[in-house]
Amino acid sequence: MLAFERFPALADPGPLLRKILELRFPGLLVPVEPPDKVNDTWAVYYNFDQFLWSPKDQPDKGIGVFFRFGASDGVVNPIKYAYNVGIGGKGIVPGRPSDTFGIGWARTNLSDNLIPFVRRRLRLGFTQEDAVEMYYNCAVTPWLGVTLDLQVVDSAFEKTVDRSSNRLQDNDTAVVGGLRIYSRF
Repeated sequence: MLAFERFPALADPGPLLRKILELRFPGLLVPVEPPDKVNDTWAVYYNFDQFLWSPKDQPDKGIGVFFRFGASDGVVNPIKYAYNVGIGGKGIVPGRPSDTFGIGWARTNLSDNLIPFVRRRLRLGFTQEDAVEMYYNCAVTPWLGVTLDLQVVDSAFEKTVDRSSNRLQDNDTAVVGGLRIYSRF
């Protein structure tokens, strides 16, 4: 659909997308199934977080849990379900009243309607993605924060393109370390 239809927000991705498909997957230029178009759809989202413990007279600090859930009809929405859960804390390390930390797990289930032809033809996966993330944010000053972050992601993409051979290969679980510096001014 993106190769042949024009979308105002995306300008015209067609020529570039067609070139990529011609080079790597020429059989995909003739769609077997038309894109899904509907007049109505639905999605819901729920978000919850709560401190379970706070130091005396400091309700904005403590250790708590969070939970998020989203669902859609999956007809034209690429995500059918998404949820995550975790534990976080703020200001409980002695001498570090503004530091925060957390660990969480997330799962995203993709819709069966998300490019079904490509899924079946190339066996790319596109079923679900799982991720675990943990971080520690150090408040160096009131205006400067430094965050160490670690993510482990089991991608929804089961295959990826090997750049040297232009062939599909298995996609491994990714482990990503990060360092962020945040300044407020």
